[in-house]
Amino acid sequence: MKVEVLETVFHINPYPGLQHREVLAQELHLEDDRIQIWFQNRRAKLKRFHREQRLQVVRTALAKLHAAEEEQCMLGAGPGTSDALHGPLRLRPSRATTSEALWGPLRLRRSGGHYV
Repeated sequence: MKVEVLETVFHINPYPGLQHREVLAQELHLEDDRIQIWFQNRRAKLKRFHREQRLQVVRTALAKLHAAEEEQCMLGAGPGTSDALHGPLRLRPSRATTSEALWGPLRLRRSGGHYV
């Protein structure tokens, strides 16, 4: 029951202020710091879920690309075909972190008064 109430509040506002946390703590008979920790953990769980979803999308796209590449090889695609200009795509394992693997290294450059 307590978790259901916290989940409902989280879907409305994942960052409740001190007053909201105090009201929740009173109504659920928990300490305010427990409420704060629960929300921090729940936000981390949501962030991890989204990161895993993005990684799965990338993995699926790479698997499809690899399957298409294998199909081209089996059909005899090679020099003289439309891929001759660019050559075959080579996928190499990377030691990059998950975010680097998804988005590449972060490169910021200053343009005007802000970074892009």
